[in-house]
Amino acid sequence: MGWVNVFRRGRAAVPSHSWSIFGPKTKLRSMHPLEMLHVIKFPHLNLVQTHVRPSKLQTELIRWGAVLGITSATYQFLTNLHTVPITGRTQVVVLSREEECELGNKTALEELAGAKTIDDGPQLQMCIDVATRLVSVSEHLFPREYDWRVWLVDNPSSANACCAPGGKIIVQTGILDLIDFAVQKGICHSKHDALAVVMAHEIGHALARHTAESMSMLPLMYLQFILGMESPLLKYIFQFAFNLPFSRSQEAEADHIGIMLLASACYDPSEAPRLWKAFTAFYADPEAGENELDMDFDWVSTHPSNRKRERALDGLVEAALEVQRRSSWCAFLQKKVLEFVGANTEAELLHHIRAAMTQAQAEEAHANAALRPRRRNTIGAIHALESQEMLKIIHDEAMADGEEQQVAVANT
Repeated sequence: MGWVNVFRRGRAAVPSHSWSIFGPKTKLRSMHPLEMLHVIKFPHLNLVQTHVRPSKLQTELIRWGAVLGITSATYQFLTNLHTVPITGRTQVVVLSREEECELGNKTALEELAGAKTIDDGPQLQMCIDVATRLVSVSEHLFPREYDWRVWLVDNPSSANACCAPGGKIIVQTGILDLIDFAVQKGICHSKHDALAVVMAHEIGHALARHTAESMSMLPLMYLQFILGMESPLLKYIFQFAFNLPFSRSQEAEADHIGIMLLASACYDPSEAPRLWKAFTAFYADPEAGENELDMDFDWVSTHPSNRKRERALDGLVEAALEVQRRSSWCAFLQKKVLEFVGANTEAELLHHIRAAMTQAQAEEAHANAALRPRRRNTIGAIHALESQEMLKIIHDEAMADGEEQQVAVANT
């Protein structure tokens, strides 16, 4: 009966709901009724598990604790619902706008720490010009706390860009090299339009508050610890069933918002699917003839595949063009650009070509080098004219709306 005495003393001291003991099967039968014991036979031992029923007080505490937790979670959910502009999706964001901007400022500082930034030059100016147009048509959708800044980082190995909460846009030179490749190969038609696709996508992330939304989902990640789900298998299931699909849906939503923003800013929305076609070609293996990033099986990735993004954006082009047709300044811009090209650019371009051809007689390489910058300057002049005219129209419309509101207030 030595085993029984040990068990009787141990049972009163164990606070958990269940406990297990290894011991002889015959010594345990007198402790509990058979229906409360679960015996698993092993070659050299028996595993006996008995369940200790919680007291009435413990049961009530557990019950009311669960009710309080569910009520608190429901309150947090209902009071932090927000609607994403353009797509209309309902999301849960717990962070305030001030906390979100502070987080974005810290993120930008971390990204720029030790980075080699480019402080002037045509590449930086192009990034600033494109960002200015995109922000001009969407600034009313952002809170006042946003302080828009643009940095260009000299990093040819990274074809990427980001827009941190708070309006901090960071562009890597690698994405500009990819755009140059796309234009040279004839996949994309305009560097400014292609860059607008990239920057509008990143601004779309900020507009949809994706970073703050992801931070708001962190309590779900702790659910596995609360439930004791520390198994590597369950972690993988949680990752592939929730985290990765959630990230891919955010990327698709940023693509959707981005193509509508660039269309509103009078950029060509059909450039968006062409850019993702250029991504496929840029990363393609010349020997294998295929792209390792071009697989439709993207379930192990945080981003949709290039082909899926190309198809999805191609399906949004018509809707984006309709948005562009409703923008009062886009038709006016096209007319102005045609007048500018017909009156000035054509004559100037022919003059530069003749000068370059004359120089080519001395040295062909220098002639080609002289011709290319002139072409870039011409394209840049057209884009500068578009931006100037569009900003002027937006300003005039805002002033007209303000005057109408003042008249309405005076009449009342």
